[in-house]
Amino acid sequence: MRRWLYYALALVVLGIGIRALEGQSHVGALPETMPREAVSYPARLNGTEASSKGELEFLAQRVPPGSAARIESANGSVSVTIGRAYRLEAILIAAICGFLFWGVALFVFADRVRWTEAHLLFFGTLFYGLVIWIGGVYGPDPATRGAWLLPAMRAAALPVLPAIFVCLVLVFPRRHPVVEQWPWLLPAVLSTGLGVGVWHALAFHGYTVQPGPASAAMQRVPERLSDLLLIVGDGLGCWILYRSTRRLELAREQRQGKWVLWGITIGVTPYAFLYVLPRLFGAEPMVPLWGARLATVTIPAAFAIAVVKYRFLDVDLIIRRSVIYGLLAGAMVGIYLVLGVAIGNEIRRLFPSSGGIVSALAVAVPPRANRAPNPRWAPNMLSVVSSAALRLPEKSIVV
Repeated sequence: MRRWLYYALALVVLGIGIRALEGQSHVGALPETMPREAVSYPARLNGTEASSKGELEFLAQRVPPGSAARIESANGSVSVTIGRAYRLEAILIAAICGFLFWGVALFVFADRVRWTEAHLLFFGTLFYGLVIWIGGVYGPDPATRGAWLLPAMRAAALPVLPAIFVCLVLVFPRRHPVVEQWPWLLPAVLSTGLGVGVWHALAFHGYTVQPGPASAAMQRVPERLSDLLLIVGDGLGCWILYRSTRRLELAREQRQGKWVLWGITIGVTPYAFLYVLPRLFGAEPMVPLWGARLATVTIPAAFAIAVVKYRFLDVDLIIRRSVIYGLLAGAMVGIYLVLGVAIGNEIRRLFPSSGGIVSALAVAVPPRANRAPNPRWAPNMLSVVSSAALRLPEKSIVV
């Protein structure tokens, strides 16, 4: 596969990701104020049957936010107004996290795809970013043609990502002896993830075409198997990477491995073990989805530090200082906006009489604070990402 095809693929994924972010704002949800005892199962939403709360939520996702809907069950009939499944701050977090993964895939790994490790890292970071951009395997609006494609792509990609991770740790930082002993192992792991993903995507498409208890039951098996592969793959991958880093002898390889290990472990733990695992056993997630997404920024950050400080994969790129400062400034502005909007909305929810002034203050106060003298932690925070860069010539930075 020629190198320019990887760049073209990254641009195509970027276009899909932008469309997916826009689509998140059109996903409906049951109102939070609706009491649980108001509905018993089986129930019907606008005439379509749902045998469980999960199926009812799926049907609500198909209805545009702000629309009226009627839920009928043995407990009676309830009229509700469909809310939004994804708030603005959650979409902003998804945009920032997905863009970081996409940027690492394009600017770091796309040029090194001739190596097995970089090849896996390119597809892993690229499709991880796309999965975050899509948001979820949600019910698509039946009135929009092809709306099922984006959540089906996420359903297909979710079990492939842990398979890529397991294959990666079997060849990085050193090639594991089992790979030489069983050369079919890597293709088998990837094929397993891809097979489950395609199965889940096809079952999801059948459910969207004709929603109901029967099609929901057909989707349940590949969905749970996909979640199980995600949990097992992430846990097994972190354990193999931990064992591999302990056997390294070169100091630079040890530092590279530690950064990658901690970045991936911190990044995957909230989603795999605190969000997906409880849902697999029918319990409520221990962290919100936006919190699990926010934790994933440690993965591309760890790769960036391994590249900048310890020449991970011997990356040899020329990056202008203005680009680094631009990326840092963009990340800080994005995080600041997300926090400002989230804090303002939460205070406004608790104190409705405050109106929009609280959101305005939440956005306006931090820039005022930025005019104060630089705190001691500011240089240290910046040096984590660009300490190596600041020691290099003014015109360009050789990483």
